[in-house]
Amino acid sequence: MIELKKIQLTLGGKKVLADINAKASAGELTLLSGDNGTGKTSLFNLIAGILKPDSGELYYKSEFLDCETAAFSNLLSFIQDDGGTIPLLTVEEQLQLQCYLNNLNKIETVARVNEIIMNLDLESHRNYRAEELSAGVRKKLGIAIGMICNSEIFLLDEPFASLDIKASLKLLNILKILKKRGRIVIVTTHSPDILSKIIDRIWLLSDGIIQEETDRDKIKNILSIKPDNQEHNSDKQLSWIK
Repeated sequence: MIELKKIQLTLGGKKVLADINAKASAGELTLLSGDNGTGKTSLFNLIAGILKPDSGELYYKSEFLDCETAAFSNLLSFIQDDGGTIPLLTVEEQLQLQCYLNNLNKIETVARVNEIIMNLDLESHRNYRAEELSAGVRKKLGIAIGMICNSEIFLLDEPFASLDIKASLKLLNILKILKKRGRIVIVTTHSPDILSKIIDRIWLLSDGIIQEETDRDKIKNILSIKPDNQEHNSDKQLSWIK
């Protein structure tokens, strides 16, 4: 479980996060919802250690988190809205780089890169530089970069933006895998209906405060979500997340 206690954040003289108290559990998908400008991305940046809170603390498994340590960076994958790709590196090179940064050997790297490329339909773009990719394919690469790590916590900021229907369903399946394998998954999206069957918790951010809800019926009422009847096999993907 990751827990936020009495988090406050000021940016540009404005109180963005006033009093954040919330938790997200392993094996759950938490939806961070709120209007544009309410501080969702700022909260993600804070959890990821990019921003420091004015006050308050983060805990993981009841232990205080120092977000600036290397140990914490190995716990978390942050899939940003802009993808976080490197323009001059190819798809394959960027995925290899992530594996090397996570101390995988050559055999592990080759296997993991090939698997994530297959899972996200990136094979035809394997040797393209990021700057040569369309917005949708670059988005898939950003997702692949985040997913290639065996992290405990996954933050996904607008992951469905720019994705076509096929890619969106593949991502949905990956999120199911992460839940099934006990990861903490926190997502922001302007299309919450696609997540209707797998949302376990909502953080509704407004006026710098989070209203937390875990009752599924209440979550659907809050977001006016329509049921999603799509079912996908998720047993044989992301083999390194165990």
